[in-house]
Amino acid sequence: MYCLYMADIPVKQNKIHIYKRDDVPDISIADITPVFKSKGATGFIDYVVEYALSIDASDIHIDPFPDYSMVNMRVNGFLRSVFKLQKNLILECIGRIKILAKLRTDINNKAQDGRYEFMSQEKERIDMRVSTMPTFYGENAVLRILRPSKQRDLSLNTLGMDDTQVGTLNRFVDKQQGLILVAGSTGSGKTTTIYAFCNLLIKAKRNVVTVEDPVEYLIDGARQIQIAESYFGFSDALRSVLRQDPDVIVVGEIRDSETAHLAFRAALTGHLVIATIHAEDSYGVRDRLVDLGVSESMLTLLKLIISQKLKPVTDEKQKVISRKADFHFLDLTNTDNDKPQ
Repeated sequence: MYCLYMADIPVKQNKIHIYKRDDVPDISIADITPVFKSKGATGFIDYVVEYALSIDASDIHIDPFPDYSMVNMRVNGFLRSVFKLQKNLILECIGRIKILAKLRTDINNKAQDGRYEFMSQEKERIDMRVSTMPTFYGENAVLRILRPSKQRDLSLNTLGMDDTQVGTLNRFVDKQQGLILVAGSTGSGKTTTIYAFCNLLIKAKRNVVTVEDPVEYLIDGARQIQIAESYFGFSDALRSVLRQDPDVIVVGEIRDSETAHLAFRAALTGHLVIATIHAEDSYGVRDRLVDLGVSESMLTLLKLIISQKLKPVTDEKQKVISRKADFHFLDLTNTDNDKPQ
C-alpha cells in the first residue's frame, strides 16, 4: 500500500484510516483529520501544500461532500483523490485559505479569486492562486501551484517539440504580423508553450507585451499586464497595449467574441499576436473562431495553429507513470497543410 506521504504525520499510525482506490493506481486515500486536529488550520494547509510540492502537483482541490470532504491533487494531468477530511472541519480550512489569499471571509455565496505566496521547507518561493466557489454541499477551494523557479529555463525542446516543430516556430520569430494560436484543453500546458516561445522572441530582440489573467510566471524582458475584470479587462488592456509600440502581443486566452475581434484587429495593424484558445485540435480552432463571430476575411490573418495534448507515459508493465505533451502544428503559410508536423 502506497502511503509514503504519511511519514511525517505527527500522530499515531493507528489513528489514520487508509482507503484504497482501485481506479487510480498506486494512490491511497488517508483520513487526514488527525493532522488537522494536531496542526490546526494553518499547519494543515501548509502540510497539504508541502505534500503537493513533493509529488509535483499542479493543483489542489478541497471539496465538500455530504459526509466528508476530499482533498484531490492534479498530477501529470490526472486528478487524484489523496486525503479525506472530516466534513465539519472544511469551514475552518476554507476560512484560513481565504485569509491567506486576502479574500472576504464573510462571503460564502459568491465565487472569489485571490493569491498568496508560500515559502516551502526547501526555501522555494511558490505563488499560490486561489479560487473559491459555493457548491451544493458547501464552499470549495482550488489552489493552483505556480513555481517560478521551474520556469526560468523554459525552451521549446524541453517541452517535447521535435526539431521540425522548433524550426517552424523559429521561422515565425521575425514575422511582423499575423496570429499564432495554441489550442488544447485545460491543463494541457498551453501557457507554458507560449512562455517558452516568448523567451525565443525576447532573445531575438522583439518587444513582447502580455495581457494575462493571471500572470502565471514572470518572463525576463517582457512587459506583463495583469488584468482585473472589474475595472481593467482584456478588451481595455488590448486597446491600451496597441499604444505601447509592441512587436508581439500575447493574449492569455481568447475566451469571448470581443477579445477575439481585438486580437485579430491587432494582427491586422502590423503586430504578431499569440494567444491560447480552448479547442479539441488544430482543425477545431477555425470552428471555434467562427462561433465567436470572426469573419472569413479575418481568418486569413491566422498563420499557425499549435494543438497540444497530454499523452500517458507507461512503464514496462504498461502502468501510467506520467504524461507528456504531444504537439501538432498546422502551418497555414504552408501549402501542404494536411501534413502534420
